Amino acid sequence: SAAEVAALITQIRQAKVKAVFMENIKDARLLKQIADESGAQIGGTLYSDALAASGPASTFTGLFEYNLNTLYNALSKP
Repeated sequence: SAAEVAALITQIRQAKVKAVFMENIKDARLLKQIADESGAQIGGTLYSDALAASGPASTFTGLFEYNLNTLYNALSKP
């Protein structure tokens, strides 16, 4: 709901969250709005529970390595 999104944006601001992350199988429009309004950056796309057909997340090891690198890169920025 709109109230839940507003509460989430407030929580992100108060916690000074640096980044929020998209999921590879979800529509990113709402997350982009939340990032814009909260001041957080889009940290990248994470693979949650589905392997990619090809590329770095096409194996479980690759999925974990890709997600870890994505998290590290987004959260290690000043």
